[in-house]
Amino acid sequence: MKPYVGQVFKSLKDAFEFYKNYGSSSGFDVRKGALKRGKYGQILYQYFFCIREGINPAKHDQSSETQPKKKKRRRKPSTRNGCKARVTVRITNEGEYIVSNIAEAHNHELVTPECRHLMKCNRNLDPSHHMIMLKCAKANIGPMRAFRIFKELVCSYEDVGCTSDDFRNLSYEMNCYPDGSDAQLLLDRFITKRDLDDRFKCEYLLDECQKVKSIFWSDATGVENFRTFGDAVSFDATYSTNRYNMIFAPFTGKDNHGGCVTFAAGLLSREDVSSYSWPY
Repeated sequence: MKPYVGQVFKSLKDAFEFYKNYGSSSGFDVRKGALKRGKYGQILYQYFFCIREGINPAKHDQSSETQPKKKKRRRKPSTRNGCKARVTVRITNEGEYIVSNIAEAHNHELVTPECRHLMKCNRNLDPSHHMIMLKCAKANIGPMRAFRIFKELVCSYEDVGCTSDDFRNLSYEMNCYPDGSDAQLLLDRFITKRDLDDRFKCEYLLDECQKVKSIFWSDATGVENFRTFGDAVSFDATYSTNRYNMIFAPFTGKDNHGGCVTFAAGLLSREDVSSYSWPY
């Protein structure tokens, strides 16, 4: 597991994976450093550093008149402290890569075995994490509760393979995935359900820009609830409670036990007479 001068690898990827595994077992993270390319684009040599290599440059305050305004970002303390631990690999005449130089000394304490599961190189999101997040999202369960559910499934936090922040980032990426096409995905799903089930009702209207202006739907359960408890219907629209600033308009009633039941629901772009008037 320990690299040595003269060690040969078939590719740069194999060399980096070997050094990353060495750092994982030793208690430090690694990252790729500077490289030099040849005339035809091949990498002649590259450095693999400890993740604490280098020092972040000091940020000097500048006046707002000369410095353009940037989006505010969360302040994160730097972990770099000028560590000199590194490995240098260079290309050989056979096209392989050989370790030409090694610096093993670290100027900081290594991660203890009890906390090595929190290291970046030991945190990986595999298909099981994506599956549990997808299942929990369908049940309206947030990333933190999904993280605790996964922990119960694998018995301990050390066996989860990632942190709660990784679950939050994965949830954010999953929410951003359908950005720009989520309206079409919703319509395709509703149309498919309408073709498979005659009791599922779905209608929608488009504006001049071919964007969804309003949409109405009701499933089989809502239709049956209306037939049974439709003597009194309550209608109350919300106001801009989602990212699209659309009005959510549910049709509800009460069953024989005094509980609320849903008959149908709709999404409206604005709250005016034309939005509530449907040509169907």
